[in-house]
Amino acid sequence: MIDNTELPMGFTMHLAQNQKAMSEFSKLSEEDQKKVVDGARDVRSYEEMRMYVDSIFLA
Repeated sequence: MIDNTELPMGFTMHLAQNQKAMSEFSKLSEEDQKKVVDGARDVRSYEEMRMYVDSIFLA
């Protein structure tokens, strides 16, 4: 799994608030986790991050 120091704060917060999303993220390969985290780095607002996390893990 990716080192927590590499995760954007907003992304980590949204995963912590959503157990299903956190569970699904942990099931991803390290390569896929990195892709998701890289996408999260481009997110600039709270609402956008919530939508980003939900769109990946709750769709």
